[in-house]
Amino acid sequence: MNRLLAKLLLAKLSAFQFAGFVAANIIGATIILLGVRAYADFSTTMEDPQGAIANNYIVIAPPVSTVTTAMQATGFNDGPKSFTEEEIEEISSLEGVEDAAIFRSANFKVNASFALGGSRWETVMFVESVPDRFLDLDLDSWTASLDSETTVPVVLPKAYLNVLNYAVSASRGDIPQIGEGLVKTVPITLRFRGQGMEGFYSARVVGFTDRINTILVPEDFLIAAVKKYGDPKAPAPVSRMILKPSGKDDNGLLEYLAEGGYVFDGSGQDSFKVVTLAKGIALFAIVQGLLISLLAFFLLVVSIHLLIEKNREKNASLIMLGYTRREVSKPYIMASMVLDAVSLIVATILANFLYRFFERILVNYNPEFAGTGTGIVFAVAAGMFVFFSAVHYLLVRSQVKS
Repeated sequence: MNRLLAKLLLAKLSAFQFAGFVAANIIGATIILLGVRAYADFSTTMEDPQGAIANNYIVIAPPVSTVTTAMQATGFNDGPKSFTEEEIEEISSLEGVEDAAIFRSANFKVNASFALGGSRWETVMFVESVPDRFLDLDLDSWTASLDSETTVPVVLPKAYLNVLNYAVSASRGDIPQIGEGLVKTVPITLRFRGQGMEGFYSARVVGFTDRINTILVPEDFLIAAVKKYGDPKAPAPVSRMILKPSGKDDNGLLEYLAEGGYVFDGSGQDSFKVVTLAKGIALFAIVQGLLISLLAFFLLVVSIHLLIEKNREKNASLIMLGYTRREVSKPYIMASMVLDAVSLIVATILANFLYRFFERILVNYNPEFAGTGTGIVFAVAAGMFVFFSAVHYLLVRSQVKS
């Protein structure tokens, strides 16, 4: 009987009301589902899983102006521009920053020697470190000490290898081009000098990154090396910081860095700005879709309300005949659930179909793109159905009871 009553109620809804609600709900739900999936995919696409430093980290440095250069050249400046303790604390406490750390540098002489192309090469080098939590590496092998025979793991910028292959090798002719896999097999000897001491350490490249332009070694190893070879009277300045955006105030973080004149180092700036823009667009789409869905929801609420008012006498008669309020409410609830279900099913199919065109853009940006899949779309659609059905249930029961 309830099914028959539900069919009769649906039949009493005017074609305009029915079409208006379904169309508006499909449009709104489709926009929401597209926005949610785009937001989720953009949050993961910009994180380079092949980079040594993953997630959407950014590296910043203090501004260097012409005045700064002139002061350093004339001796009116203590040294290279660096972060103060107050700046480090202030930047770390920003709402848009989830985590922050400084780059530790070696304040002693570093040389590196290696055999390549039948010749042995030696070059002046520099090494830095960041806390292990910022690295996407096998941390079991990311360790070394000064008093052990273990090989020191090293991370190189991809830009360095590109310069070797496409600039140095092309101009010299006696240096072969070398791939990442082969570089990792080349033994390197690090030579540390300072405080009247000298030490040699075996090293090997274990990874590459295009996030920052520096040579990384384990932080514990560098701290120990600075204590042994570094000048305690001239500690290395903090010239760079690595930040992990929290996603809570990306625009505010960008504005703060721009106002302070801080310089971005590496490709993290571009990724961060693209992610920020994409998230903003996706959130804007989600809000617009939510507004449309809410308008459609209220349209259905009004329609059901009018039906209940129109059938007030019949409903009262049914209650007097022994039907419970729950039984009287059930046809109205079923009618609203059917309309919600139809709208959300169509919206889910439409969102998954339309997203294929958007997915091609992400694949062009990153050929190794692997999206979050359709699961998030179905989950959000199911959540919307449960939410709308629960609200309809409470409103109908309350109205029939009154």
